[in-house]
Amino acid sequence: MPHALWTFDATPAAVRTVRGRMSEIVREWGAALDDDQCAHLRLVASELLTNGLLHVGGRLTAEITLDQPYLIIEVTDGDPRMPRRATAHPYAEQGRGLVLLDALCLLHGYEPVGTGKRCYAVLSLIPQTPGAAGRNPHPEAGRAPRRHTDRWTLTPAAYRLLRRLSHAGPAESCATGRER
Repeated sequence: MPHALWTFDATPAAVRTVRGRMSEIVREWGAALDDDQCAHLRLVASELLTNGLLHVGGRLTAEITLDQPYLIIEVTDGDPRMPRRATAHPYAEQGRGLVLLDALCLLHGYEPVGTGKRCYAVLSLIPQTPGAAGRNPHPEAGRAPRRHTDRWTLTPAAYRLLRRLSHAGPAESCATGRER
């Protein structure tokens, strides 16, 4: 399973470099990214990395793993405060990150690690079927916004993935360690 890791000081230049390197390395691994998937990767990476830059600073660790047909993006920082959903004013420049992740990711979430947290997102590399754009098949579409204490979000495709994994045998459903 291809995997890449970067540890760096949170600066705008470093965030730009790592975000760009993520999309380059996924293509180097041979993943067939269409233009939309590449844009989604860059947006999601930008959101996770920029949150680390704006809200935490210091050292960040960014990881990307290709587990066909899924791409896992993780950013770890040294701040134990968990992300929370904000209500953004229509003209605000910030406050829509979790909404963006809801729209673009198969699943996303966060978890405490050591003295900080890891924020992660999973993108599907399965090409979208024509006509799927514009539909919102999410089972909670139209419901009230999630409470800020929610730790992860699943789309219908993620529910199918988890259902498939839960029916796999132990050797098929979990790895004993992460490849580096």
